[in-house]
Amino acid sequence: MSLVQLMFQTATSTALSGLGRRTQIGWAAVDVAISTEHTREAEATQHPVEYGVMISDHIVRRPARLEISGFVTDTPLFAAGFSLGTARSSATFHLLNSMLDARAPIYVLTPRRLYPSMVIERVRVPEGREGALRFECSMKEITQVFSQSIALPPTAEVSQGSTAASAGTGGGTGRLVEGNVADPTHAAGTGGNRASAPEAPARTQGWLAKLAGIGA
Repeated sequence: MSLVQLMFQTATSTALSGLGRRTQIGWAAVDVAISTEHTREAEATQHPVEYGVMISDHIVRRPARLEISGFVTDTPLFAAGFSLGTARSSATFHLLNSMLDARAPIYVLTPRRLYPSMVIERVRVPEGREGALRFECSMKEITQVFSQSIALPPTAEVSQGSTAASAGTGGGTGRLVEGNVADPTHAAGTGGNRASAPEAPARTQGWLAKLAGIGA
């Protein structure tokens, strides 16, 4: 077991043993918590939900938020597990900023509950008297999930290729003969030629001649 793992396990057990008594942000022990605000939210859909479906599928739980305002002094009233020396207030100031810059999840212990995966979003430290540090820390919960990759079945790939080939040839409609549409008599067996079309003026001229009594 490495030294880092040993320190983490020791700090975790120390934090769990102090549940209900004190406040700790990562490695920084808080002497006095002036205020601690827990926020949990869930957002419901704004659209109508059909009867019979799972209502929970239309409600999204938002990450928990935590606001802590506290004091750290150079002369604590109780042991904090890991001593930061005489200048505890100055060391806690740099420790809070280091955890913010690290952008890594930390555990946060409050008298109400233990948050195992929180990230620091804001640290506010107003200037005050020497020998003490007053700070405000805003944190948000980080939810971690596991991703899963699956392979497509071969039948799906084949059908996708067939669809692409059919789209490229226009589905066979590009072979349509224009004469079939323009001349309905083409389907009666004219062999695809439209030679009968010029005979219409000759038949019309012979009929007019008979009507006028011209010719035999």
